[in-house]
Amino acid sequence: MRALLAALLIAQISETIEVRVTNIDVVVTDRSGHPVTGLTRDDFEIFENGRPQAVTNFYEVAPESPEQLPVTGSRLPSITGNGQPATEARQRRLIIFIDNYSIHPFQRRKIFESIDRSIDTLLRPGDEASVVVWYRGLKIEQSFTPDAALLRKAITRVQETGGGMTYESDRKHVRERCTQLFYDAQFSRNYQAAFDQCVSIVRNYSEEFEGIETHLIASADVILSTLAGLEGKKVMIYAGAALPKHPARELFIFADNLFSPYLRQFRPSAMGNLSASMTVSIEKLAKNANANGVTMYMIDGGDETRELMPSAAEQSLPDPGAAFAEYDNTASAFQAVARITGGMALTHSANFDLALETIGRDLENYYSLGYRQNEGPKKERNVVVKVKNRPELRVRARSSYVARTVDEQLTDRVIANIYHDGKNELGIAVRTGAPKKSGRNRWSIPVEVLIPPAMFTLLPQDRELIGGFSVFVATGDQDGAMSNVTRIAKEIRIPADRKDQLLARPISFTADVTMNGGTHTLSIGVVDQVSNTSGYVRTRVVVH
Repeated sequence: MRALLAALLIAQISETIEVRVTNIDVVVTDRSGHPVTGLTRDDFEIFENGRPQAVTNFYEVAPESPEQLPVTGSRLPSITGNGQPATEARQRRLIIFIDNYSIHPFQRRKIFESIDRSIDTLLRPGDEASVVVWYRGLKIEQSFTPDAALLRKAITRVQETGGGMTYESDRKHVRERCTQLFYDAQFSRNYQAAFDQCVSIVRNYSEEFEGIETHLIASADVILSTLAGLEGKKVMIYAGAALPKHPARELFIFADNLFSPYLRQFRPSAMGNLSASMTVSIEKLAKNANANGVTMYMIDGGDETRELMPSAAEQSLPDPGAAFAEYDNTASAFQAVARITGGMALTHSANFDLALETIGRDLENYYSLGYRQNEGPKKERNVVVKVKNRPELRVRARSSYVARTVDEQLTDRVIANIYHDGKNELGIAVRTGAPKKSGRNRWSIPVEVLIPPAMFTLLPQDRELIGGFSVFVATGDQDGAMSNVTRIAKEIRIPADRKDQLLARPISFTADVTMNGGTHTLSIGVVDQVSNTSGYVRTRVVVH
């Protein structure tokens, strides 16, 4: 009878856990881009893989009216509808991601000035933001903080570090080398050899830049993964000037335009370069954002007019067609990422204030639609949201989501805990011992996790109480480097008549964690296997 009771309890708990809701945030605007408010659940249709879904949870976020504002004047959005979110689900978590390698310092300064003017609008009390910089390497300049002053200081540090010229300098160098080959060919009259050599130079640069872009996308993926286990409204503001679908395509066009009038049998090199495409990688970046519940707003810091008027010191010849192709190559990629994730892209414009105003408006005006997650393979699923009988309205929402298993969700939370304090419902604690060298720049750190046993759910079976827990371990640093997440499962089985005696002291779990020298954050998660109650702690570890 007790065994049957235990089985029934486990079945009931499992059923409760498995009923999950997929939430999709939706921005609705008119043709002029103004938010449309006052819609109800019955106004929306939502489809998963082409099949209509019943909306089970619905609420609208909209700005408070002036008469509802507190005496301080602090603006908080009102939330109306059923299924209203918990406090942590209302928080905004913003990542300001700066591609410092590609943005010209002049454009970067203007973007930073716009961000500085917008911080107080983007962040409300309880919200958090971080500043992440990529310059052929990843650095978290400021971890998540609600302090606008710390964010501004981080942006100032990025501004003062310089950088941003390498991308343009590399491309300028390629153009100048091809231009010199062209001038030399005017004397030798061997334009074909000069053209072939120019194309070879461009191709080598294209391959090099493809590697750089691959690293950039991988770094952005890492940052997106740190948000997966967090609740709330999650946004990445991505500012850069080079994320082309076809690396260096404009330089192939430049070479073609430079030499084609002088070649008897001309074969365009630009067409052959179309096979070198980053389209799939860029789409994967956007879909990874969707999988982690992050909306991406893309700010194009390129200047499509700057190359049309080169300075007197520049030796390469201007090419308006190549200049436009270079700018549009990235602009189309930014637009694709924004469209897939439900955000917006500012391209072909230097009005960065408008971009930040759009983000702020979206954060204060949206609808959240929830529907019961369908059974089936845990894979990416396409999502389409429509407003019934209102074709004039514009609807923006992420176009996909990934159904995650319980273990995958727990792994996400352990990763997020590296950079952001997680909940500790189990009241766990962690202690580390003295590092022991285990190899060249490798160290072994004794780790002890203390778990209050009274927090576990134990089920009766015969004359015993049974349960179990899983421990998840990961490490990371401020440069975004992270280890894999290790999971270790342990069973709890105690005599029922000795429960009080055995549970009078914490359960201790010990392990050795190996890491490289340096400063790391050790993230620990513990999950009750019966109730799925979890706790997360982190600690700083310095090894040298």
